[in-house]
Amino acid sequence: MGDLPGFSSSAASAPTLAAARISRDLRRAALRGWMTPCWAALSRADAASLTSPSAPASSPNSTSRRALTTAVRTAERTRRFCSCLRAADRIRFLAELVFANSLQSTCGRGRNCHRGAGGPARPASQYTNWPSELPATAAKVAGVLRQGRAPAKLNLALELTGHRPDGYHLLAAVSQTIDWSDVVALESVEAGADFPAIPRLKVWGPEAHRVPAGADNLAVRAALLLRERHLGAPVARLALDKRIPTQSGLGGGSADAAAVLRMAGQGGAAGELEEVALSCGADVPFSLRGGAALLSGIGEQVSPLPTLTSGAFLIVVLGAVATADAYRATRPEDFSGGERVARLAKAMRQGQPLDPSLFGSGLQPAALRALPELERRLRTLSQASPSTRWAMTGSGGAFFTYLPDGRSAAELARVVARCHPRAGIRVALPSPPEPPGQV
Repeated sequence: MGDLPGFSSSAASAPTLAAARISRDLRRAALRGWMTPCWAALSRADAASLTSPSAPASSPNSTSRRALTTAVRTAERTRRFCSCLRAADRIRFLAELVFANSLQSTCGRGRNCHRGAGGPARPASQYTNWPSELPATAAKVAGVLRQGRAPAKLNLALELTGHRPDGYHLLAAVSQTIDWSDVVALESVEAGADFPAIPRLKVWGPEAHRVPAGADNLAVRAALLLRERHLGAPVARLALDKRIPTQSGLGGGSADAAAVLRMAGQGGAAGELEEVALSCGADVPFSLRGGAALLSGIGEQVSPLPTLTSGAFLIVVLGAVATADAYRATRPEDFSGGERVARLAKAMRQGQPLDPSLFGSGLQPAALRALPELERRLRTLSQASPSTRWAMTGSGGAFFTYLPDGRSAAELARVVARCHPRAGIRVALPSPPEPPGQV
C-alpha cells in the first residue's frame, strides 16, 4: 500500500505518508498468507509429508520429527492465521485513512482528514483504539475501500470443438481455481460526487510491466460496465498487486475482473453480474464463481463440479503466449469432439482418481506454432523429468502436472528449478468456490 498515495495529484501530507508506511508493512505480512509464495508452499508441503500417515516409519528420527512438526503446525499455523486476519483488518483501516486524505482534498471537504475536531493532525500510527478513534471525515469513506483476492485457474483439460458463425471458437473444458492470486483494491466515492470518466489504475508487483492500462484492462472494463448499468458503487480508482503471470493461460486478467465484480457489484442480482462478466470476457463468468466447473460454449456456460480436495499442482511458466495469437494459429486437426473433457468431468463428479492422460489443452499445438521457442523449453523440461507428464493450461505458456501429495511436488520443483532457473515455478493447491458477496 506504500504506493497508494500516488493516486493523489497533490503532495501527500506527513500523516498520510505515516499511514502508508504502516499499511505497507502490514500489507506485506498479510500477503504472505494470501499469496502462498513458492517457498512457503514448499515448506508446507515438506511439513505435511512428515506428518502424513504414509511417511516411512523407518526414516531416521521419524517419530520425533513427526511429533515436532505436528506441534509446530498446530501452534504456528494458528498464530499466523490469526495474525493475518488482524493485519488485514488493520490494513483496511489504515488504507482508508490514506484514501480519505486524497478523497477529502479532491472533493473539497477538508484538507486533512487526519485532524480531530479542532485539534492538530495526528499520525495514523497513533490511532491505537480503532475504529473508535477513526476521524469523522475519514469515516465517510468507511466501506468504500474494498480489497480482495483474484485467484488464478488451471484448465485441467480443454478441447476445441468448433466455430460459431461470428468466428468465436467453441470449446469444452474442465477448470479449477488455485491458491495463486492477485490482490485487487477498489476506491469509490459517495453518490453524486465527481469521479473520473475511466477509473484510474495503479499496478505494482512482479508482473506489473505486462498489464494493459486504461479501458484495455479487464478490471477497469468491469468497473466501467458496472457503472454503466448502475450496479453497486461507482469505482474511481483501482490498485492491483499483479502476481499471476500474464499470457500464461492462468486467467489472471479474468480473475482481476471477477474480483472487481464481486466487490463493487455487491447488492446486484447474480444474473446481472454474470451478464457483466460475460461482457468482460468469456473466462470471467467462471472466475466469478471459482472452484471447479465444466465449461462449454465459448467458455461462458459454467456447470459446477466437485472441487478437488487433495493433491497438489506443480506449475512451470515457460513463456508468454497471447490468447489471440494461439487461436489464430489453430488448424483443423486441432479440433476434437470433447470426449476427453467429458471423461475427466465424470471422474470428478464420481470422486474417482484422475487420469493424467486426460489433462492438457487442445490449444497446445497452436501455442507451440505461435511461439516456437516454447517447444524447445518444453523439451528441456520433459528431459529433466522423464517420468512426469506435463500438460499445458489454456492457451499457454504455463505447464502443470498433478501430484498426489505436496512432498512429491516439492521434490519435483527442485528438479525443475535446476533445468529452468528463470522459469516461474509454483506449487499450488486447489481452491474452493468464492463465497457469495466475498470482499
